[in-house]
Amino acid sequence: MTQSVTNGIPTRSMDTIVRALSFLTLQHGNALRDALRHKSTPRYRLKAGRGASG
Repeated sequence: MTQSVTNGIPTRSMDTIVRALSFLTLQHGNALRDALRHKSTPRYRLKAGRGASG
C-alpha cells in the first residue's frame, strides 16, 4: 500500500487537517450566528437560569 506524500506530510494527514479546519470553520460560523441572534434578545433573559447573581 503506497501513500503519497506532499511536502513531507502524508496526504491522509492533510485530509484530516482539512476536515478539522472545515469543521472548526463551521463551528465558528454557528457560534457567530448564535452571538448575533442572542444580541437581539434582552440581557436579563440570557442570565436567567444560569445561577448568575447580579
